[in-house]
Amino acid sequence: MIERLEFIVGRYVYGMTLAQNQQGQSQPFAIQARAEYTQDSVQRDRQLLLDELGFQNLVSMKQVHSADSAWADTGVDVVEGVDALLCSETGVLLGAQVADCAGIVVYHPKKTLFAVIHSGWRGTQQSILPQVITKLCTKGECSPSDLHAWCSPCASAPAYLVQNDVQQFFADYCVPVDETHFALDHKAALYDQLRNSGLREQNIEMSQECTMTSANMYSYRRDGQRAGRMTVFIGAHEEVESESRQ
Repeated sequence: MIERLEFIVGRYVYGMTLAQNQQGQSQPFAIQARAEYTQDSVQRDRQLLLDELGFQNLVSMKQVHSADSAWADTGVDVVEGVDALLCSETGVLLGAQVADCAGIVVYHPKKTLFAVIHSGWRGTQQSILPQVITKLCTKGECSPSDLHAWCSPCASAPAYLVQNDVQQFFADYCVPVDETHFALDHKAALYDQLRNSGLREQNIEMSQECTMTSANMYSYRRDGQRAGRMTVFIGAHEEVESESRQ
């Protein structure tokens, strides 16, 4: 069984896989190929996630810290060179890989219309989230105020320290900690982008957990190259599921 945060709201299932632990040892889990994972293990993990969540197709991304997005094509397992996937079909699970960057899911509770967004500081600085919201509303002929959003655990203040190269883009969200470092409240920046895009306060959920300080989460800034990746996911079933649960 995959350890994960999982939420069910109507027909939607969304959440995030956690660092997989078995007898105290971190177990690799990946929905895309990396140097330390075989293609067989990736296919096994993709199928396991589909089976446990009850979906037929999983579409993920080869992320590049951009503001580019694409509508999911069920004929393609991995979309190259984008950092957000959008969908208007049931039976499809979207996935983004994170290990300090934020994963945000956005969905319309009454239509089949949803997206997963990978946003590190570069994506946030390039406003990937507002751009995806605009695309969803254009496709669904709806208002941003109709949409709901959940932001995954991610690196954020006080543990997330940046220097002037990043601080220059987030002056309102940085607090100096010494002569060269600032604590970046990345979650606050993302929340403001959601609100400024037109989402209602009551429709926004922001995880309060920080990946850098959570033992059951991977963190690239904390662990470096040995850090695994978590998967932020969202999908819509054909039938309305049971009431919301965590």
